[in-house]
Amino acid sequence: MKRGSFRITLTLVLLVLFTVAYAQDNLKRGYVMHLNGEIVHGFIDVTGWGMNPSKVLFKTYPADTGTYYDPYDIKEFGMNQEVWQGGFVEVELSSRDDNNYSTTPQLIIEKDLVFLQMVIRSPKPLYVYSKAVNEQFYIKNGNEFELLVYKKYLKEVQKADGSGMGTTLIENRKYQGQLIVYFEDCPEIRKKISKTEYTLSDLESLFYEYSKCKDVGYELLSPTKNISLKLGAALGMAKSSIDFNFIDDYRIKELEPVDNNLIPFGVTLEIGRPVSNPRWSLYNELSLISTYKHAYDTAGQESATATFKDKYSFRFHSWKLTNMVRYKYPVGKFNFFANAGIAMEFYQGSWTRTYYFKSPLVSNSKIWKTKDSYFTLRPAAGVGINFRSLSIEGRYEPVSLGEYAGPTASVVLNVRF
Repeated sequence: MKRGSFRITLTLVLLVLFTVAYAQDNLKRGYVMHLNGEIVHGFIDVTGWGMNPSKVLFKTYPADTGTYYDPYDIKEFGMNQEVWQGGFVEVELSSRDDNNYSTTPQLIIEKDLVFLQMVIRSPKPLYVYSKAVNEQFYIKNGNEFELLVYKKYLKEVQKADGSGMGTTLIENRKYQGQLIVYFEDCPEIRKKISKTEYTLSDLESLFYEYSKCKDVGYELLSPTKNISLKLGAALGMAKSSIDFNFIDDYRIKELEPVDNNLIPFGVTLEIGRPVSNPRWSLYNELSLISTYKHAYDTAGQESATATFKDKYSFRFHSWKLTNMVRYKYPVGKFNFFANAGIAMEFYQGSWTRTYYFKSPLVSNSKIWKTKDSYFTLRPAAGVGINFRSLSIEGRYEPVSLGEYAGPTASVVLNVRF
């Protein structure tokens, strides 16, 4: 086989292996319950998964092409202790944003065919819809889902001082009346209903009180979040060179880039989609870099009557913002990862020039000091290993695009909160 053909074949094989690995990673063990109550176990394909999907791809085994089900084809499906049931539901689209309240009391209703996620499993279940403008909650009467209605809107009213018209914020809390009817067999919790806000935590507490009142089953099912935010702290050791010539306006001596041993520390934020893309994430790191510094003396000049020389010193620290795309590969309890992106570094500090002159009659010195700030942009890449909340990474950054700084080699330890 020719070398070119071999390379093409190898590339195709690697691409296929990567595709298969990626597809396998997006298969989650689960089940579907058919309309007749029959439960079939297999795999749920969460590729491109969104909250409250309108259809679901189910496979009986990983290599199966699978079958798409919409909310009317099956009674429910589930995975990882999570349960979805589907049908046509009403969605209220009014904004609850402080800067964009509706000015009409009428509900803005839209019908949608989706799977709702069950958050409380009991004889009186509770469901959540997360795709709307705002999170919406539903109860179930028979086979029909009923939207718990809540809306904020502005109403025009006469100002108290009579100076004209103004607006006041009105809340439509119809959901409280709906819950009184829903829990009519337990009048003891009516007072609690009147204090229940339209939040998941308040509703969970209310449904738990009902389960105690009627001594019925209650199971809390945490809603899936298809986005994860992981905060952390980073501490590292780095060796970086910096070219002080770009700082020195006088250019009295051409300096070689100077290596500095540094201790970067800062905060990190990793953004991922654990359901639909569990191996990919965006890794962001903001670090304060310990001081870059250097000092040197010029050779000076001497004559029979005088001696003079210059002394230079540079002292800078920096803030570095690193943004990278990260890919993880799980092996047992460990995750090996590789990431690549861009590092932006903002330098702040000063350089000082001290001029010395000495003769038999005169001896003096003069100091110039300049504060300044600089910016560099350069690529960054690294590999590492993660175990639970702890990770360690080796990272490399080549010479910056402006050739002010670099290369930088570092080891970064990250602890996730």
